[in-house]
Amino acid sequence: MKVFGFVLIFLSITYTVFSMELVTEVKYQGFDTEKIDFDDEALGRVTLKDNSNENYSFFIEYVFGDGTDRVDAGQIKIMKNNMDFEIGRNRIGWGSGYNLNPTDIFNDIPVGSAYDPTYVKNGRDSIIGTYYTENSSIQGIYAIKDDSEKDEDYGIKYKTSFSEYDLDAVYIHKGNRSAVWGEEEKDDIIGGDISTSIPDFNYGVWIEAAYYLDKRDLVYIIGIDNYFGEKYRVMFEYLYYGLGEDKKGNYNVSRILAGFPEGKSYLMPSITYEYSEKISVTGYCYINTEDSSYLLGTTISYLYTDHIDINLMPFYAQGKTGSEYGVLGEGFGNIGVSFVMRVVF
Repeated sequence: MKVFGFVLIFLSITYTVFSMELVTEVKYQGFDTEKIDFDDEALGRVTLKDNSNENYSFFIEYVFGDGTDRVDAGQIKIMKNNMDFEIGRNRIGWGSGYNLNPTDIFNDIPVGSAYDPTYVKNGRDSIIGTYYTENSSIQGIYAIKDDSEKDEDYGIKYKTSFSEYDLDAVYIHKGNRSAVWGEEEKDDIIGGDISTSIPDFNYGVWIEAAYYLDKRDLVYIIGIDNYFGEKYRVMFEYLYYGLGEDKKGNYNVSRILAGFPEGKSYLMPSITYEYSEKISVTGYCYINTEDSSYLLGTTISYLYTDHIDINLMPFYAQGKTGSEYGVLGEGFGNIGVSFVMRVVF
């Protein structure tokens, strides 16, 4: 914890001298299943921000805990005329999909994180430049080689809007990368997304797609949602994952246990009920349509105070032997639950 002590002193002095905004978050979390009892974990996050200048912003987020001392994200952003320039450990978020983003290869996000209100993705060391016009923008990203897993990645995105439509078009070069589930070869990707709302019906619709030129594989997600009765949100997404396997005998078990899709075709419905300003409940399902396995999950969120929230997230995985969620059930157990309490001050 020596590194954390040094960083905390630095942040405190900087906060005092420059009157920056300082936010501290403490999170206690646990994850248990039928077969595996994981040790509970307590983590802290310190965020220092400066948004006082209209042409400049700065923030740094430092995470500490048992065996954890790292800068999760940090950025210097310069804004001048019609241009933004960002350098640092950025959280990059391309695409309009809710559960997965085919056009965002910069930050790997496991399936299920969309229903975890406390999930925060890691930053990626990168340089981002954005040029704005009246109704559109062009953004370029260069993500630096990660010695542990990822080679350099880079891409360019054109974003515009017309009538009721938001439209993105992208080109991406994805570098080689290694992980616990094996190697992924570099490729060039073209794609984009389009989103709109259907007037008078309160429906939102989005389509996001990425085509891998070398592999000649397509990944796309189609979604629709609707808010009704002021308390309900119903959402449905369909994912075609061309990079996956069409036979369960070829599944990569390590990839499944790490929380990434391994099949080719998925249905993902969900419904959220806002019981009150403090309590909301979401039920969701991931269905592998080819091997008929599925995962049912629930997220119960309780805002105890303005500074304390509690989240309970049970799940149930079911499928035949060798199927995607059958493998998950065999590895972890069919029933599991995660619990997170977060305090922000």
